[in-house]
Order: sequence, then structure tokens, then C-alpha cells
Amino acid sequence: MATSSHPMIPVPQAIRTVLTKTAEMMNEKAVPTEKIPVIVRTSENEGEVPNNSSYPSQLVGRIAAETIKAIKGYPLYTASVMDGYAINIDGVFDTLNRECEDYSKDMISAVIKFKVVERVYAGASKDISDDTVSTETSLEAVYVTTGAPIPSQFDCVVPIEQVDDSAEAFIRIDRTVLASAKKNQWVRLVGCDITPNTTILSKGQLVETVHVGLLTQIAIHEVEVNCMPRVGILSTGNELVSQFEGTNGASQYDGMIPDANGPVILSLLMSYGSCCPVHLGIAEDDNINRLTLLLRESILQNDVVITTGGISMGEMDCVEEALVKNLGCQLHFGRLHMKPGKPTSFFTAHLDGKQTLIFALPGNPVSAMVCAELLVRPCLDMIHSGIIGKLPNMVENAIVHSEVNATLMDIVKLDMERPEYHRVSLTFAVDEKNGLKVSASSTGIQRSSRLMSMCEVDGLLLLPQGIKGGKDTSNVGENYQTLLVRRPTCNAGFFSGIQVKDSLHLGDNAPLAIGLIEVLGSIVNDTNVNSDQYKNLSRRLLDAIGPNDAIVVQSKKTNLIFSLQDQLKEMGTSLDLIVVVGTDTSFRDNLEISNEIKPILTKNASAMALAIVQGASENAPLATLSEPVAGYTNFGSLLISTPNEGLEGAFGNVKYLIRQALSKLKN
Repeated sequence: MATSSHPMIPVPQAIRTVLTKTAEMMNEKAVPTEKIPVIVRTSENEGEVPNNSSYPSQLVGRIAAETIKAIKGYPLYTASVMDGYAINIDGVFDTLNRECEDYSKDMISAVIKFKVVERVYAGASKDISDDTVSTETSLEAVYVTTGAPIPSQFDCVVPIEQVDDSAEAFIRIDRTVLASAKKNQWVRLVGCDITPNTTILSKGQLVETVHVGLLTQIAIHEVEVNCMPRVGILSTGNELVSQFEGTNGASQYDGMIPDANGPVILSLLMSYGSCCPVHLGIAEDDNINRLTLLLRESILQNDVVITTGGISMGEMDCVEEALVKNLGCQLHFGRLHMKPGKPTSFFTAHLDGKQTLIFALPGNPVSAMVCAELLVRPCLDMIHSGIIGKLPNMVENAIVHSEVNATLMDIVKLDMERPEYHRVSLTFAVDEKNGLKVSASSTGIQRSSRLMSMCEVDGLLLLPQGIKGGKDTSNVGENYQTLLVRRPTCNAGFFSGIQVKDSLHLGDNAPLAIGLIEVLGSIVNDTNVNSDQYKNLSRRLLDAIGPNDAIVVQSKKTNLIFSLQDQLKEMGTSLDLIVVVGTDTSFRDNLEISNEIKPILTKNASAMALAIVQGASENAPLATLSEPVAGYTNFGSLLISTPNEGLEGAFGNVKYLIRQALSKLKN
């Protein structure tokens, strides 16, 4: 049976790898920009549509590439806030004061009469001629509607409800109303809503719906924004048939199936609002040269390429060969330690001076959707943000899925080989302590081809890998970490997630990625060690650390101690921990292993090495003759060497120290 040579890596490590490569790509080139109109006018030949009609603005959710200020402010003229009558309140007070001086108290009227000299409506000219307004009296008024310009001769509006306007040419206002009136009452002054030189939109800011209105108010017609990443989606498989080919149900009995992956991934990406996706059609997988040409064209035309299918171990699965062998792409991981989606692979391409990110997703539609949500969404969100800087900061500040603790409402059998990202629907309630209570119900049969299991999905519940002879079932009432996948979008273009640095899923409690090298001693021949014995070593190591706390993602065995340095460096920089285990090694072998390892350590962890000896010697006294080494490598991993004898005791004694050491390494 064919098996993959690629190690299964934990999902948290895969997400960090994707984000790191995305950040590298963003730092390599300037973000392209484009001009987008604030309002999209309809064309004049669209039937009965009025000439001033428009489509929804395409600005919302985009990232501004320029800073826009309101130079003159808003509004540009003094306007009425109410329907009523504009008067000159200072002039009225002067007139009333003179009346008090000229007449006795019983001769002063309780109602003041004003002559209506003009009527001004919203949209009219802001001024009336001086000839219209008398220079001899201030008891004149202008009728104004809400939003109408107030002529410069007037400075106060009396609401129509407080005015007797039964006569056409005159109005009457109670003296008590006038006594409480103030200058600029019910008047919207020039620049009172937006003061001059106010920043409306800053470079790098997400355009929200309110900005469309603000830009319209200050007469900005178009905005320069960052271009959204182009994403090409390519379905692969001879068995696929396009919806456009008019297939019917009967044709499926002939071995053909409709291409659901293309439309569903296209729709999923469209819902993100962070990219410009296009479905590139279906590529047959029986002609690798044709597939290579299609992939090359897709890579050159897009920032991100997504393929579905063609990455398992079948004879027709040749996407990886086309990418790596024919196009020179770099593979960063080839399998995930998860269910569903194990075959998922991630590549980067450098063709004609252009870098492209490539996600090769499984052919089953559920696997494709789940892996797109976990890996592609954070990648596109990072590109869309346009925020560049130091790589570690970009990764730690990237947005990933929000997390909740949810109570399982079903009995679920655990997978014995991989942790599962179980599709669940969620209900939210308030518990007796006024806290949030989240309940998770399985969406049913979790078969990766069963697209119905994605209906009503609110989250991915993280179920641990089952333990043979131990816990193999998750029961009702148990609590599990859950990633939210269905939630309202935040700020129009970004989903309401959390930063990587705040994620428990991606944090220090994520499974350790381990590389394992077994060094065969001088009395052991390579042909005497079979794969079952090696697999037992890997299992023993995981049992000692905790089967859900770590995963062996790379493994080697060698009897060439002198080449150990090179083999350690070949393991790369993505591992948390590298373990070197000596099997049937002599005292001299142990010294040679120690001497090979020490030069690549930047710092020794002597206390941990001592704890390894103490733990190993409890069950294997001869382990005291070994030369364990512990320390930090110059390629970013913690390294531990230990004898095979007493392995369980050694790691049982240091498994908690490993997390502390890795935390210190990151900081």
C-alpha cells in the first residue's frame, strides 16, 4: 500500500507556517492600488432606471491607500435644523428693549408680530437681497424648511409649532417664546458637523459604510485603495463535470460527479470580502503536462491559487508532482494531523519574479471547505489588511478564528489516529451565574464527502485523538475548545476573530511538533531494525509526553553518527522539539553523539539534561552511563538526546519543563 513520505503536522503549526509565508510575500513587494468611485452610477441605457440611480458602493470593506481630509468642512452653508421661521434674534431683543423704554407695562403686547419677507426651501439659494429686508425694523422673518439655507441676515429659527402663521403675510410669536430664544438656536452652522481639515479616512484604514456618506458630503468622488488579492480556484479530476455542461443525475451512474468544490470554495471566498476570487474551471488529471501548463498560468495570474483534489496517494494524484518537479515550487507541508483534510498541502511559487501562495486542498468538499476556513481565510485577511512589518509581529498580530468553550451534547467516537475538527451547531444561553453557556450539537455523520454536514455549522469543535486502551469516546456534558466559523463580519472586510497571540488553539498549549532521530549503536545493523520497532519508539515517546500534547512530524533513523549534524539541520526550522534517541549505543557511541550535537547548540539546558538522566535511571540503571544533552539549537528548536532504555522515565521527568523551555525560547 502506498504511503506518503510527508509527515503529518499539527494544524496550529500549519496555520503559523501559512501566515509566515504570507508575511514574507507581503514584505517582498509594494501593495498595488486602484481608484474606486464612491458612488457607482448606472448607465443611461438600463431601461427605465432614472439617470441619478446608482449601485451599492464597492468601497466598503476596502483598505484606503490615501488619507482624505475635509478641507472646507461640512456643511458649507448655514442651514435650518427645523421647519420654522428664521429671525434676527439680536435685532428683536433691541426692538423689544426699546418698547419697554417707550411704553408703559400695560401697553406692551404679549404677542409679537413679524412680517414674512421670504420663503426659503431646502435646495434654494442661501441669501436674499438686502432690498427685501427692511433696515428700519427687525421684526421680519423668513420661512425655512429643514435643511434650507438661512439667509445671512438671520441667526435664529423658531420652530413652526411655536408660531401662529394663520395670516399669509405675518406671523405671531409669544413674547415668552422669544425671551427664551438664543442666537443660533436650531441653526446648523458652517463646519459644525465636520470641522475644516478633519481626517475622514486615513491611509491603511478599512472603509466602512459610514465613510461612503462622509465622502459624499465633502464631495469626494473616488478613493485610492489597496488592490484585493486575486485568488484562482482550480478543480482537478477526470470524474468532474461542470454545471454548465448540463449534466443530469443519470450521468453520475457513469462515474461522473458534478464539480461542487469549485462553486462552493468560490462562494466561500466571496463571503469573506477580502479577495477577488475566480473559478478557473476543471483540470483533467490524466495529462500532467496539460495540468502543469494550467497551474503555471494560474500562478502567474493570481496572488493565491487553490486547487482541489489530486493530492492523495492515488495513481492519478499528480498535483504535487506538477508543482514541485515541473514548476519548481517549494512544499512547506504535505499532510495535516487532523480530520478531515489530512492530504492538505501548502506551497510557494516563484515564477518570472512573482511569488504566489498555493493551497492544494483535498477533493472531498467538506475537507476542502474546512481547510479553506482554517488556512486560507487568515492568509487572505492578512494580505487584505496590507499591514507589513517584522515577520514575527505580523504573525502574532494576524487574525484567526475566535474561540469558545462549548459543552458537547452528543456522544462522539474519537478517531484513533488524528484529532478531529468536528462540525457543530452552537446555541448560546446565560447560565445561573449570568455567564455565557455554549452548547455544541454535532451536525451528524462527519464523512468528508457529506456536504450536508456543513449545513448549520457554527463552529469546529476540537476533539482529541483517541487513546488505545484509554479514552476513545467523547461524552455528553464534556467541554471542548471550539473555533467559531459562522459569525457576523466585523468592520465590513475582516471577520471578528482574535489575534494569534491571544489564541489558545495556536498558543503554548498547542501540540508540540517533534522531530525524532533514532541513532543505531555500533552493535546494531540497520537491517535488523524494522519499521514496526521504530513506530513503537515514536508511540512510546508520545505516550510519555502525552498523546494529545505532541505529534511526531518528522522521523529518521541512522547508524552514521558522524553525519548527525547534517541530519539535524535537514529537519528544518518548523519543529518545537528534536529528540535524538540512542538505541543499543555503547558509552563511546553516547560520547560521539554528544560531541556531534553540542556544536549546534546556542545554549545548554544542563538542568534538563540532569533531569533526563535521573528519570531514565529509575527504570534503567545503565542510563546513568549515557551522555544526555539538552539545549537550544541555532535553528530555533529545543533539542534533547536520551538513551532508548528508560525513555519513558526520562520524558516523564521533563515533559513539563519542555513547555517552559520553549516559552523561554520564543521570548
